[in-house]
Amino acid sequence: MHRIRPWQWSLILMIGSWVIVALISHTQKLEWINGLFLFGLGFLVVSGSAYVIRGGFFSLFIRGFRKWIQRPELEVWDEETDSKRTKRLEWIVPAFLMAGLVDTFLSFALVYI
Repeated sequence: MHRIRPWQWSLILMIGSWVIVALISHTQKLEWINGLFLFGLGFLVVSGSAYVIRGGFFSLFIRGFRKWIQRPELEVWDEETDSKRTKRLEWIVPAFLMAGLVDTFLSFALVYI
């Protein structure tokens, strides 16, 4: 079975965002720029959020909070399940990062054209 690589996902995201912006903005240049910038910003937010979640910040935060309230019955921690969950969605960070950067830079380039 052929796996879709992160650069292919980013290409799909970029083309999808361009099509949606084209449908919304028609032929007005300023709406194109605004739409591309907002899509790029949204992709960058998703990428950053996925990076923080995949890094385990929230897992460590919850583990520290459980230790702080000292409830031993909540001390169930399964590293395998946590690593499987993050491994399954490993394509999100590079794909959304590339799509976000391209859309944002394209919106900046359209400002000066």
